Amino acid sequence: PNKTLTLRTGVAFDQTPTMNAHRSIRLPDGDRVVVGVGGHVQMTDNVGIDLTYTYMFIDDGKLANLTEVGKSDNKTHLLGVQLTWDLV
Repeated sequence: PNKTLTLRTGVAFDQTPTMNAHRSIRLPDGDRVVVGVGGHVQMTDNVGIDLTYTYMFIDDGKLANLTEVGKSDNKTHLLGVQLTWDLV
């Protein structure tokens, strides 16, 4: 919105490379939609801080091999903080 504050948003779709026949509880991956929001605050001429929150909506991983039957319930929250220091 101004020189000291920058806002960011994003949405992504990520298709799992794991097929149902080869999925196990050790890798209960599924397709996901990723939504993120964040921003950058320029505190001085050469120091700024970034803060980001991301949530992944992950499809349930269905398990159906010889030793495991069931499904997994996957959720992911990510929080990122970064300090930017321009030396030039």
